[in-house]
Amino acid sequence: MAADQDVTPQQDLCMILVKTVTLGVVIVASLLGNSLVLYVLYKEQSLRKPPFFLLANVSVADLVKTVFCLPFVIIAVVNDSGWDYGRPLCQVVAFFNTMLLFGVIFTHFTVSITRYIVVTHSKFHRKKLTGSVCAVLICVIWTVAIIMAFPPVFGLGTYEFIREEEQCNFRHKHYLTNDTLGFLLILSIVLFATHLIYLRLFIFMRMHRKMNPVVFVPALSHNWTFFGPGATGQAAANWMQGFGRGPAPPVLGAGRQPQQPRNNNNTSSSSMRNNKLPWRTLQSEKKTSRLHYVIIFMFLVLWTPYLVQSYWHMLAKERTIPSAFMTISAWMTYVQVCVNPFLCVLFSREFRKAAQKNL
Repeated sequence: MAADQDVTPQQDLCMILVKTVTLGVVIVASLLGNSLVLYVLYKEQSLRKPPFFLLANVSVADLVKTVFCLPFVIIAVVNDSGWDYGRPLCQVVAFFNTMLLFGVIFTHFTVSITRYIVVTHSKFHRKKLTGSVCAVLICVIWTVAIIMAFPPVFGLGTYEFIREEEQCNFRHKHYLTNDTLGFLLILSIVLFATHLIYLRLFIFMRMHRKMNPVVFVPALSHNWTFFGPGATGQAAANWMQGFGRGPAPPVLGAGRQPQQPRNNNNTSSSSMRNNKLPWRTLQSEKKTSRLHYVIIFMFLVLWTPYLVQSYWHMLAKERTIPSAFMTISAWMTYVQVCVNPFLCVLFSREFRKAAQKNL
């Protein structure tokens, strides 16, 4: 408390400037980046697949939060006077914050399930998971997110302005005071289950990876000199023993490697019967799965401090959290809305090619 009272007006002004500039950069990056993702996914025919449909759903959620929620944070920071727009609007903004959070994590959870199905049950995935099914899944996701965000509106929780976060949001309190326990348990279980599914997926792909067999090329010779592929130091030893004296023989061509019988029709039919993807398709799906896992991993990294302070509020009834920690954790959640486009560019070659083609 003493440290907060010793803050000079110049330091306070500098902090307001830093927060405003940081949040302004986040808003601009989110608007440009998520709009780019939606534009590329709309223009590129090859990206119209279930994982990218759900990625577009996440981008829409980030855009809504950027346009509707973050400007109020900038206003609160600049005015330095709290919330001046009445309790009903504060509840609406807090409702959107909570709904968008649950919508994003439920979307990532759905993506993890579809990623696991496309690798382990590819035939079912190709037939059943179409664009219309993805639209139904997205509707279900947002229905559940709205149901999760509605209880505090009816007095079963607390939607109010939080000074340390400079926003209207769900105020986490002791678990005996409001429904913070249910809020955090559902959030934590969904995040844990999502990472568990991805772990199981990568273990499956690791155990079913294609290994190229070692082919031994025999050395060929007609006078014990063993020229050509497969030749070893035995030729020199033979020469020292007197074998191969006389004019050097011509260098032999590459030895014929043993050919394995191939039958593409039988192989493909066997692959279909075993419900496995072709090798190239499996590699493409693996890269797509890696992209979505990086996105959910960065989501967890940026939201972990906020989860820590939320659990702190829920379990420690009388201990207060440093306001600086609450501010930093809230600002990390704001940064999350602009991270996904950068991850798409960095970790998806397919998205980079589509962006270069359409821009």
